Parts: sequence; structure tokens; C-alpha cells
Amino acid sequence: MNRSRTWWLLAAAQCVLLALCPIPAFAQDVSGLTFDVTITTGDSAAATVQSGSGWIAGKSSRLDLRGPANVAQAMPGMPGQNMSIIVRDSSGAPVMAMVDHDAKKVMYPAKMTAMLQEMMASLPERPKVGFSVTNIVVDTLGAGETISGFATKRFRLSADLSVSMEMMGESMDQTIHVVSEGDYAEELAGYIDPLQTTRSLEAMTSGMPGMDSSAVAELGKLAAARPRGLPLRQSDQMTGASEGGMPMPATVTALSNIKRAEFSLTVFSIPDGYTEMEMPQIPGLN
Repeated sequence: MNRSRTWWLLAAAQCVLLALCPIPAFAQDVSGLTFDVTITTGDSAAATVQSGSGWIAGKSSRLDLRGPANVAQAMPGMPGQNMSIIVRDSSGAPVMAMVDHDAKKVMYPAKMTAMLQEMMASLPERPKVGFSVTNIVVDTLGAGETISGFATKRFRLSADLSVSMEMMGESMDQTIHVVSEGDYAEELAGYIDPLQTTRSLEAMTSGMPGMDSSAVAELGKLAAARPRGLPLRQSDQMTGASEGGMPMPATVTALSNIKRAEFSLTVFSIPDGYTEMEMPQIPGLN
């Protein structure tokens, strides 16, 4: 057998092996969902609307948000109009990062909360926060809207939330009535809700200092009562709560253009060159 024929046979054998045992295009590719999103806060002409897009893969998610253009700050604690909320599943423990692309900064809420708790511990009197969740009712409202080809069921969850706070010699007691109505796709129950951190109650209580394990357990009752499935459209309303002396506005979140897709896990990575946001200086605490 001459050398030329040998090379041809080796090349043919290699082609057969590649056909029988294809090499993955990229070892880090993952199957998940892509989608568009809108978040509407408030009613009628006074409403603000954020839009964006996102990715979900199992318990990891990324939400890219733009706007609204008529306010200076799109999310509490996050300047700029171009941001991402990234949740990565790390050994069963989700790690959330809030990324400000305009400033190329990243904030880890859990780390910031831990630092705040540490500073609060240095006060002569530590703040105390108590929660009590009662009157939880889940109503089944029949078939919901079919969104991007996914059938949904509509549910309404309502509950009363009693909040007590003691800090620096002052106390506050408040009762909040929570109503959440959504269209849930049970077919997508294995995917994390990418909008959970933006919803009214989660946004209000996230990082609240003074919360102990019993307060966290009480809030967990609401999470346990949520219907099975991924909420593709949800409205949230709280009465009895206020923000700057004004009633808390209703929030409507909606996913659209939902597609099953394959993409790289690097979607959930922090971009190169971004630095961690420093803890702001708080007079009397730092």
C-alpha cells in the first residue's frame, strides 16, 4: 500500500468516526428558554414601562432591562437605564447579581445585605423586623391566555401581611393586603421565574435589615402557596403599603416571544472588565 492511499484511508476513517461520534459544538451550551419582557408599573398615562429580553436555563436566569426613560432610576439601588439581573444556580444555592452596564459595575445583593447587617449589629439597639402571613387564599380561575403557544391556567393568590418594625426607639406596625393574579404555564414548571426579584413584595422586602429566620419563614409561606408553573403574565397589587407617602403602584409583568433554544452558559457570566460596586457610605454606620 503506497503512502498516498494510506493517508486517504486514514482521512476516510476519521470522517466515519466524526459522523458516528460528533463532537459538541461547545461543551458549555445548554437548553433553555429565550423571551421578551415588559414590566408596567402604575396605571394609565402615569405608568412607567420597562422592556427587555431574557434567558432561562433550569434554575439560572438573566434579565436584561431598558428604561423607563421618564425616571432617573429603573431599579432600587441601581442607577442607569441599561441593566441585567443575573441569577446563577451554584450547587443548589442561587446567587443573584445586578449589573449596571452603563457604569460597568456589578452588585451582589446578598453580599451587600450581609455588610448592612454587620453594620447594623454595631448599633446600640439593633432593628427588629417581624412578619406574619395570614389569610392565604388561592383561587383557580380557569384557563388563562395562551402565550407563545404555551397553555396556561389562571390563579389568584391573596394574603394579609402584618409587618412590625422597631428601630432607634421608634416602632411601626402595618398590615398589607397582597393580591397576585397570573397565568401559569405548568409545562414550564422546571424553569426559575426570572421576574421574581422585580415583583412588588420581593422588591420591598429584599435586603430589609433586621429580618430573622422566623420572618423569612413567614414570607416563605407565600412562596409555598404559589401555583405550580412559570408565570407568563402576572399582576401584583399591595394595599395598605406606601412609598414616600404614596400608595404602592400595581405592577404587571409579561413574557412574550418565548422560545426553546440552546445557548452558551456564558450568558449568565459577568462581562469582562466589570468591577464590584462599593458599599455606599451611611453616616453613623460606616
